[in-house]
Amino acid sequence: MNQREAPGIIFHGIYLLQLKYETNMEFQGQLMMPNIEIGYSHKIHEPKAQNQRQALECRMVLRLNTQQESPPFKLELELAARFEATGEGGYPLEKFAEIQAPAYMMPYARELVSNLTNRGIYPVLNLPPINVQTLMQHQHEDSVVQERQTPQL
Repeated sequence: MNQREAPGIIFHGIYLLQLKYETNMEFQGQLMMPNIEIGYSHKIHEPKAQNQRQALECRMVLRLNTQQESPPFKLELELAARFEATGEGGYPLEKFAEIQAPAYMMPYARELVSNLTNRGIYPVLNLPPINVQTLMQHQHEDSVVQERQTPQL
């Protein structure tokens, strides 16, 4: 099928924008699976000319947090991905941005974490498969609960 006729989404690429990794050489505790915190945002760019398509830019920030006073390492990474709608009748770009794009980006983040920790002094950290939508929903619910519990000044 000709790509111009196929409704859907085109993936243009994923890019590492920022990476922070700090090893704690003094760590003496037990290695634990860290909590995974994900921040995600997206922006849809409307075409400026007739021959352009609607484009989508997504950003994901992933932080690993062990809740330990002195964790073995600290890791944070930020990724950006670019997608484009192929034309009329395709999957709505807004829906793709909210549901599919974060899930599409997560394997790239997982591979970066695994690859980076494999080069460190501690055993490699392989993040498990994650339902990104569910994780982000739980994080949102937790933040709403915390806001309600915070006394107003």
